[in-house]
Amino acid sequence: MFYCLIFCDDNEAQLKVVSNTVLDYIEKTEDCEGKAVLCTGKEQLKNALLKEECENKIVFMDICMEDEYNGIKLGEQINRDFPEVLLVYVTGFPCYASDVYETQHCYFIVKEELEQRLPALFGKIIPAQLRRNREFLDLHKGFKIRHILQADILYLERDLHKTRIYLKDGEQEETTEKLTQLIERLNPYEFVRCHNSYIVNMRHIREISRKCITMVNGAVINVSRAYVPEVKKRFTLWGNQEF
Repeated sequence: MFYCLIFCDDNEAQLKVVSNTVLDYIEKTEDCEGKAVLCTGKEQLKNALLKEECENKIVFMDICMEDEYNGIKLGEQINRDFPEVLLVYVTGFPCYASDVYETQHCYFIVKEELEQRLPALFGKIIPAQLRRNREFLDLHKGFKIRHILQADILYLERDLHKTRIYLKDGEQEETTEKLTQLIERLNPYEFVRCHNSYIVNMRHIREISRKCITMVNGAVINVSRAYVPEVKKRFTLWGNQEF
């Protein structure tokens, strides 16, 4: 498993200690590789999250920083803008343990215990969270989060500045997130993009041709010429079929 490890701490000495400890552990662990990106503030962190092209991004966030944006506020922004990113708080102050529950995160570690906590983090917690991310699609709406079972999604449609998510029970959900953002959090073995405006769940396809896809609810979705090769490849692999 390859991880993009993004470390954020305004204390450069502590930043190096934490990142080196994690990287040393990664290098000694089988089936585990990682690239480190070091950030000392909000803008560097944002740039790293935007530029790094890696499916499994993990932010190791310090909490107590001199900047007006402490780690928890930055964590809130990560939840909102990059919901697929896993968040790990690493701090020298155990008193923040209850405050971090204002955000979605997968672990809270006191710095002096970092080394001994890493086996649990990379051996159990992160793999479990990644599996859950492939099972559910989390939609953030203000301070609320809707957990949608990915198996229940028929298809997603981008219309102007909104994305509609059609579910097999006939319900719909809406989000402002773009298809390019959502597809990163969808199971790559079941979802395929077939058009600039559509992503479909292959398990709910009734019929498929080079020009259109018919879903089990009767919806007919166009397949753009540019997406035909990828759709054909992915559907053949998924269902061991040809069309």
